[in-house]
Amino acid sequence: MSTATQIRCLLFLLSVLALSVHAQYGEYGGNGGIARPSTTLTRSPLATISAWRAGASGEAGEYGSNVVVSSHSATVAHVVCGALATMFFLPAGVLLARSRMPFWFPVHAVWQFLLSLGFVCAAFGIAWAHFSGGLDSPHRRAATALFTLVIAQALLGVCAHFLGRRMTHLKTRTGRSALHFFHWFLGFVVIGLGWAVAYLGLSSEWEKRGHGHVSGGWKAGWGVVLGIWITLYVIGLGFLPLQIKKERERVAPRAQGPEMAETGETAAMVGPAPEPGYPKMSYETRSSF
Repeated sequence: MSTATQIRCLLFLLSVLALSVHAQYGEYGGNGGIARPSTTLTRSPLATISAWRAGASGEAGEYGSNVVVSSHSATVAHVVCGALATMFFLPAGVLLARSRMPFWFPVHAVWQFLLSLGFVCAAFGIAWAHFSGGLDSPHRRAATALFTLVIAQALLGVCAHFLGRRMTHLKTRTGRSALHFFHWFLGFVVIGLGWAVAYLGLSSEWEKRGHGHVSGGWKAGWGVVLGIWITLYVIGLGFLPLQIKKERERVAPRAQGPEMAETGETAAMVGPAPEPGYPKMSYETRSSF
């Protein structure tokens, strides 16, 4: 199965996961968006926070008719954008860098900048605009750190591509500079933090905001997706030697310059260019004089 087919299959599975999350919210009551008293997953995060601030116990039926919930679509959009960003787009972008495509870099750059960064910013912006409570949970603090590091990673990638070529110290034979390796290391940190943010959202944030207990199936699904990405990346490491070889072949002519297109052994066989006024002779003939 090719990498593109695997990515399409994962996208389909995540779409089914997003639809399942949407289905478990249920319907909101009429009354202008008033939350239906319940202890199931239909309870709104803002309704729970408002009840806490009012001194209520948070049990069913104690919200009152003046508690207005947050937008249903905003909550679902935050979950879907966050899940796609952390569990699909970010790790898929890293996997693209390990592919055998000769044009992997522009695909990797566009994918990470438009999709990964875009969906992370969308999830963060929705939460900032619609959810109150500040950074009062591990999920929110980790998500804020992820938002910051994703932006830093994008800027570092741009600097590594445009400025890394000018760095002569700590440069490898493939043309990579220290910025490239730092970008590579920070990418793994971002991926791991994104997975942690998704898990914290399932294990603690969901119940903390009054949506009810999360079944073990959701956590098992998180672990399955995590295992798939780790397996695919380990397989992608098998293409790394070929990628390094191609990068060395691409960098070598630029390092030698146009005058050194031939190797030193070939130049020794050909010999120096004939001086003006002398007939063209081979190197062996001229060396006999």
